[in-house]
Amino acid sequence: IKGESSPDLKNLEKIAKALEIPIEKLLGIKTLKVEFIEPNNKIEIPYYQETYAAAGAGAYNYEEAPKSITFTKAFLEELLELTTFQGLHIITAIGDSMSPTIESGDKLFVLPFEIEGLKVREGGIYIINCHFGVLVKRIYFNPFTKEMILKSDNKEIPDITISGDELDGCQIIGRVVGSLKRF
Repeated sequence: IKGESSPDLKNLEKIAKALEIPIEKLLGIKTLKVEFIEPNNKIEIPYYQETYAAAGAGAYNYEEAPKSITFTKAFLEELLELTTFQGLHIITAIGDSMSPTIESGDKLFVLPFEIEGLKVREGGIYIINCHFGVLVKRIYFNPFTKEMILKSDNKEIPDITISGDELDGCQIIGRVVGSLKRF
């Protein structure tokens, strides 16, 4: 055949059918898989952008109005291994006392203490509001001395022991159920 010619659409359809491939492949058209998310599969999580839990000494409070970040339910279920998202919120960690588990700037998913039935999981990572600020630490209890011990994952940081009136003034805000490095 002299010159150039292009097959018409009917012939391309026949060729695609014979080769058992989509016609778009013959035409060099890339197709994108579009996934529609139904509204009931979206979950909006409050994000306290200017609220920090110190992985160190002291932090800020929860007085600001949160903005919302939308996630798919499937993503949160896989990331956090939760079945309920009631009360779940996000804050930011600052400091290095929980390193390498939690780094400064990590976004922490916090499940409120009340949602878990007011039970502490020994060795779990919690957000605690004490007289010296909001902290993120592992919690342990000494039943004999009635003390709460706050431990850091960074071995260079000493434990914090809280007892007596100081213990009465502490509030466990919630358990850290997951974290992300960036949004």
